[in-house]
Amino acid sequence: MSDRQNDYISMCEYIKANVKCLDIARNANKTVRCVSKSRGEYTLAENDSIRINDEKNLWYRHSQSIGGSCIDLYMWLYDCDFNTAVSDIRKTYLAGKNASVLRTAPKREQRTDTKTTLKLPPKAPGKCRRVFAYLHKTRKIQKSVVSWFVNHRRVYEDAEYHSCVFVSYYDEQRKYPAFAFKRGSATTSKFKGIVPGSDYNVGFTIDNNSDTLFVCEGIIDVMSIMSFMDLKGVSFLTSDYIALCGVSAISLHAYLSQSAGRIRKIYMCLDNDEKGQQRTQNILSELKDKYEIEVIKPMHKDFNEDLQKTNLQLQNT
Repeated sequence: MSDRQNDYISMCEYIKANVKCLDIARNANKTVRCVSKSRGEYTLAENDSIRINDEKNLWYRHSQSIGGSCIDLYMWLYDCDFNTAVSDIRKTYLAGKNASVLRTAPKREQRTDTKTTLKLPPKAPGKCRRVFAYLHKTRKIQKSVVSWFVNHRRVYEDAEYHSCVFVSYYDEQRKYPAFAFKRGSATTSKFKGIVPGSDYNVGFTIDNNSDTLFVCEGIIDVMSIMSFMDLKGVSFLTSDYIALCGVSAISLHAYLSQSAGRIRKIYMCLDNDEKGQQRTQNILSELKDKYEIEVIKPMHKDFNEDLQKTNLQLQNT
């Protein structure tokens, strides 16, 4: 990983340690109310399902099972992506802090032990029928792809809300979860979010020890590209995959660094909108001198919409 990428990760850790969630909430014109002084627990008058622990500097929204650091709170309050949140917080709360100060912030070390701060939501009993139905019937993901995700513990159904919980691991045996992303499984649900405690350096990745890497906006897009391969009779296990999940390109740079030169070609498969294509150009400018990169734009907004349209055409022929 380059010094620039290390500095960015270091800055994120510095922000999490030094910028208060309470200050983020107050500056967003939210009314902060104390729930328990002894526990350092607060809520928002505008949304009493929010709990902010001032001692740990973390927040949680019980009604949606989302939360995390001050950066996550900023993203939720201002409906922005990770990069924008970091940039805004740095300008607003760290004005006057020079680069040398930020570089002294504690860096996230690669884990060599078996500990993790990520606590996965409890798993629903049974065979995750709702999640399977949502992914296959609603999102039109191929059964073979959904089955692979389920069998390899890369997705399961949570017990409380029956949401899809997608998981990445620190180890090949998939014993120690590193990153998790929740998405509602109801047809009308728009809920999605990163599970608190997730390691952004890992992100959502699928390592098949390949020399090609598909970079997607979201996990559903990864599954959609796998489905297109399956429809064409091509094994979807001959490439590596990464979903950015709205967390800039931190996990991408970390993955490329850890692959030790194995990755030769990168397929950029981000959304066909202004934000997605701007992010594509940003990553291209950073990596074009090191890798062979091909940009693949979806015909519609994203690759899942393409997949749904393709399935509809196949049904009508």
